[in-house]
Amino acid sequence: MSRFKKGDLVYLPSQVRLIQTDLAGNPVKQKVVEKPQNVLVIGAEDTTLINSVATILCDGEHWHTPLRNLCPIVEASCD
Repeated sequence: MSRFKKGDLVYLPSQVRLIQTDLAGNPVKQKVVEKPQNVLVIGAEDTTLINSVATILCDGEHWHTPLRNLCPIVEASCD
């Protein structure tokens, strides 16, 4: 099972390559993230393989990136 699920807010570091694909899974567009940001997971493979991919919403577009590029956001305690 993936460690991220649809609707999770995650941290995306800078210098990560993102890819968009067509319906057949062929890459059609790519970009490298210039600055770190929080992004929304809109889909993730249900697998623990190293090359598992998440679909994220970044800058208003759907992108794919390996799960290893994403970090969970930990809630801080105000106590």
